[in-house]
Amino acid sequence: MRNTFVYFLSLILGCYTLANFYVIWRSWVMLPGIGVWRWLIALVIIFLAMAYPLSRIAEYHRMAWFSSVSVWLGVFWIAAILYFFLIFLGLHFFDALVWIFAKDACADRWFACRPQVWTGVVVFVAGLLAYGAWNASHPRVVRMEWAFPRLPVAATSLKVVALSDLHCGVIIGRERVQKIVTMINAEKPDVILLAGDVIDGDLAPVQERKIGEVLQQLHATYGVYAVTGNHEFFGGVQPSVDYLEAHGIRVLRDEVVPVGNAFFLVGREDISVVRYKPEGRASLSNLLGRTDRSLPIFVMDHQPVALDEAEQAGADAQLSGHTHDGQFWPVNYIPKSLFKLSYGYKKFGPLNAYVSCGVGTWGPPVRIGNHPEIVVFTLKPAK
Repeated sequence: MRNTFVYFLSLILGCYTLANFYVIWRSWVMLPGIGVWRWLIALVIIFLAMAYPLSRIAEYHRMAWFSSVSVWLGVFWIAAILYFFLIFLGLHFFDALVWIFAKDACADRWFACRPQVWTGVVVFVAGLLAYGAWNASHPRVVRMEWAFPRLPVAATSLKVVALSDLHCGVIIGRERVQKIVTMINAEKPDVILLAGDVIDGDLAPVQERKIGEVLQQLHATYGVYAVTGNHEFFGGVQPSVDYLEAHGIRVLRDEVVPVGNAFFLVGREDISVVRYKPEGRASLSNLLGRTDRSLPIFVMDHQPVALDEAEQAGADAQLSGHTHDGQFWPVNYIPKSLFKLSYGYKKFGPLNAYVSCGVGTWGPPVRIGNHPEIVVFTLKPAK
């Protein structure tokens, strides 16, 4: 498992490096005759490509001002380089078509205007990222009604407010978390479910910004529950769990609890635990072995990798996150190819499954092609 992760990370870093050098090369080709400015543009791109790792080094050496600036430049550049690469690649193919098929005069006119095209691409990508940043900071509320067999009549209209992938930390700071908490509390929830990756990884920025004080404002009649996500494991799972529980959030780690005599909530340890414990996590059938089946079974599992297991175990519902629905186009095609359900609602036999695209962001604070969301489930008995 560790080797697989190392290979995957190496592949990503390799692609990122090649994309940056490709954009430098295409910029060089498209901007002839500007002398030293081409070198300056190349150096700026190299700095932006290295900004995120430089921010980590600066943070280690307590250079707070440089770390703060470079981390933001770095995460935005991760999104920017994707769009620069795709657009310049498309223009590269267009250049080839012009060179092969166009008449000399037409080709000359096209190649002469490439500096203006380069400038237009820069303006377009900047505008796209500005929209993506605005979109990422404005969550929407998605409302659904779920009909459960065995739901007590007294629990009709019980309101479950659910979200995933908050990613509290350097990028999703106190102000953003406060906005989300205010939106959640405005729904007057009966229970709040946080489906993993509440903390982005490193707990230190969360503690420094006192984000726990904001999370502690979450209020629901029957409590606030969370499960671990892969990012809690990245930063040290036990300190993250302790921090959340110290601020009023019950973290379920392969546990089953009753919620308001309405349903049983099963909180599964994230599948990432297999990297740290050879025995992995408990099977769902073992967790449900002694559970009273007179009430509905609601599973919360950060990564949507075990939907078949939930269906076979007789669960009525599962809430997951993790995928971000790709966060920005066209990355969304990757989780679609990896998961049985990468976003939204789908029924698998008796199982009602919902995979949220998340309310926060990881890496670039940008969403293009989807919207951050808070999901409100209103429960009712099945007819």
